[in-house]
Amino acid sequence: MRRLLLTIVAAVLILLVGGWSIRDSLRRGGPVGEVWLNSPHQTTRLVATQAYARSPLGKGKLREVLRSLNDPMPVNRTFALFAAERLLARPLRPVDMDITAPPARRLAQMDALLSEIREKK
Repeated sequence: MRRLLLTIVAAVLILLVGGWSIRDSLRRGGPVGEVWLNSPHQTTRLVATQAYARSPLGKGKLREVLRSLNDPMPVNRTFALFAAERLLARPLRPVDMDITAPPARRLAQMDALLSEIREKK
C-alpha cells in the first residue's frame, strides 16, 4: 500500500511540476514513464526515476533508469544512482558508476553495467 501511495504521489508531482498531463505524454508517444524519463523538465526526469525505483515495473525498466545516470543535471544523476541501486539490490561504488565523472566516462561505465546485466540473464 505504501509503495502504491508513493508512486501516486510521484505521478502527481510530475504532473504539477512538469506542467503537462498524461494526455500530453500519450501524444508524445510511448508509455508515460518512458516519456517522463526523457522529459525536457529536470524535475520530471528525477521523479520518474524514483517512481520506477518503487514500482513493480522498475526492474523491467532498469536499462532506462541506468541511462539517467548520465543526466546533464547532477542532482538527477544522484537520484538515478539511488534508483539504480534499489533496482539492482546492491550498492554501486564509484568504480562501478562515478556520477561526478565526465560524460564519456559515465557512458563507458553505463555500458559496462548494461553488459554485466545482460551476462547475468
